[in-house]
Amino acid sequence: MDTNLLYAIGAIAVLALVARIIINKYKGGNIKWEKLVFIGLMVVAFALVYFAFDPYGAKMWWEGEATLKEAITEDVVGREAGSDIPHFASQVDECKGRYYVLDVVNVEPTGFYCLKSYRDLINSVERTEQTTENSGKIIKRKMSLVEITRNRGERQDKYLPIYRITLEGNGSVLACMRESDANSTTLPIAEMIPMTDRINSVIERLEGEKDSIIKDYYFSLYNSSYYNEISGYKGLIYKAIAGIVAAMIVAIVYNIIVFRRRKSA
Repeated sequence: MDTNLLYAIGAIAVLALVARIIINKYKGGNIKWEKLVFIGLMVVAFALVYFAFDPYGAKMWWEGEATLKEAITEDVVGREAGSDIPHFASQVDECKGRYYVLDVVNVEPTGFYCLKSYRDLINSVERTEQTTENSGKIIKRKMSLVEITRNRGERQDKYLPIYRITLEGNGSVLACMRESDANSTTLPIAEMIPMTDRINSVIERLEGEKDSIIKDYYFSLYNSSYYNEISGYKGLIYKAIAGIVAAMIVAIVYNIIVFRRRKSA
């Protein structure tokens, strides 16, 4: 079962326990249905926000525009581009820098996916030991993730779609980015990365005209550094905090309504 779901179920169970206590307290008398509805709304608010909240997207939005000065000391991939970030519309625009704004006329999915972070690939190694008849040991290693795939299976949260981007000037490039960014009118800051054999294999398997695709490098529009920071328990904590804030807002609204009702009575 998904870890996120387990944590959400745990939180809902705690709130349900509180509701049960209230019921027991008023057993034999009038049950405060209004309070139970209030607790139910808190549960719903927590669950909805917990599952919908995206710590990565929230971070990129909060950081806002990035400049080349910031890029000297930190990774600015995925953020909104400041006015001094160089634009890339064709191969002649290459200025040996790391960060660019891609000027595009078309963004087309290739049907392939790449890992958000190669750290996930390292952590996906499954190690098993088998004992032989001579009491020896055979160690087998199996990868539960691959660098490039057509089928993400149940690990969709680990992968990014790979797109073919047609540039405004001439030619096209491959780029890894979130689907929400690909559908945006303005792309976030992209990082130029030297071509790898795995990404190049995508070009070889694409249908149609491939000669226009730049094969020396590709682009990533996803901040793997921040993804590595929030993966695991830290990301779950952020989602839980967002859910708790949503539940607290419901509680504040409820108490305001109760206060005004009592004041007008």
